[in-house]
Amino acid sequence: MSTMFNKLVGRRIAEELEKRNMSQQQLADQVDCSKQVMSKILRGDKNITIFEMRTIADILGVTVDDLSKPSAVTDLELLRKQVDFEPFFMGEVQSEEGQKGVRRALRIIDLILQQQDIRERINQPEFKARMQQTADFSGLRSLEGE
Repeated sequence: MSTMFNKLVGRRIAEELEKRNMSQQQLADQVDCSKQVMSKILRGDKNITIFEMRTIADILGVTVDDLSKPSAVTDLELLRKQVDFEPFFMGEVQSEEGQKGVRRALRIIDLILQQQDIRERINQPEFKARMQQTADFSGLRSLEGE
């Protein structure tokens, strides 16, 4: 990933932290990483993975796309540079068609991760118990006999 992309994501995360009055340490604790690693992410010195972005986005209540796009607050130097801000897998994506493909891939990854989260929740004992309570109709009288 490009350094510009990492800096953009770091700045967007910092903006979201500020909006929520949340500290770098609080985010690091929730992401389960050290404050030093989080500091590198916020400075753009660490190549952030899509899974790290997803985790951070979930914690901050935003989308991965929100973290990868410039905002009005983001430094103008990033906006002035002719750099592709989309994540890329095999070099920078320059064409509009390629950028659309990357955005689509990110949405698909997001859907896959959401499905994984749902499956994990379904297998938790608390969820199963709640579903059994919700689906228990034994206390209702039968409408057939009326």
